[in-house]
Amino acid sequence: MTSGFIGAVIALVIASALPGPGTSGERIDPNRYGVRTVDAAGGSVANSVTVRFTVRPVIVLVVDASGQPRELWTTLSGRPSAADLAGMRVRRGSIKGPELAVTPALRAAAAAPLAETRWGDQGRIWLA
Repeated sequence: MTSGFIGAVIALVIASALPGPGTSGERIDPNRYGVRTVDAAGGSVANSVTVRFTVRPVIVLVVDASGQPRELWTTLSGRPSAADLAGMRVRRGSIKGPELAVTPALRAAAAAPLAETRWGDQGRIWLA
């Protein structure tokens, strides 16, 4: 009984590896431009789908319990615009901590980290 089961599994693996309908040649494959074409149908313009996504720019200042800046995180790959800075978020304790309202005092405390930061990297870009 065990050898029959193993034989059936081997036959299934071999059958699924053989070329035919539904194999990788006929699936929708992405190319290097982020466009998916159907190779089996000839890859015409009528058979393409463009896939795009946008990462919203985020700047997060992490402060301790007394409101002193401890870390600065961002998704930006360059220097932020005035709109990016105006949308800055403040969190207490960690990047996943509770969000705080951005008060004038927090904006003033953020001035030094924002000025000292090495913009151009993503992730944690400043640490006190």
